[in-house]
Amino acid sequence: MIRQALTEIQTLLPSTVLLRAAPVQDHLQDLPVEEQKLVAHAVTSRRHEFSSARFLAHQLLEELGEPRLPLLAQADRAPAWPKHVIGSLSHSRTWAAAAVCLADHELLGIGVDIEDQRPLEEHLFAELLTPTELRVLRTTVTPQEQSARVLAIFSLKEALYKCMAPLGNAELGFHAVEVDFSNC
Repeated sequence: MIRQALTEIQTLLPSTVLLRAAPVQDHLQDLPVEEQKLVAHAVTSRRHEFSSARFLAHQLLEELGEPRLPLLAQADRAPAWPKHVIGSLSHSRTWAAAAVCLADHELLGIGVDIEDQRPLEEHLFAELLTPTELRVLRTTVTPQEQSARVLAIFSLKEALYKCMAPLGNAELGFHAVEVDFSNC
């Protein structure tokens, strides 16, 4: 299902954007030592998630013709992409994803987010949705579907924030963007 979704998404992206996802596995030994050190004290699951996303990023960077250099972290833990590369990483407990392209004047950012389907506690809805989004949710989506819809909106906002981070908008909160899903 995820592979089919990725294929569909890839058709919507500019041809210069490379996108890949794969199940989370232990790829720590496949990463440069400098990257391994970034999660040296993390729990095993975190090391696997981190290394899976970074492993995908290195594969894509290689496809772009980039030299194999460590993909270190910025102060906010976001990847420190080479100056002429735009990229985004994401992982859930079970899947990792990466998207990259060479920077150009037409594409200023990329955002990717991947989430495991899971129920969200209802008290989180107001933290993740604007009052308008919450009102539309309550009036148009059945109670059984609400958690899945909120998770989808959360994921969309996460991807958007990652896309906007290179533009200096890394501090946006969940209420800074409103998703119109009333016709979905």
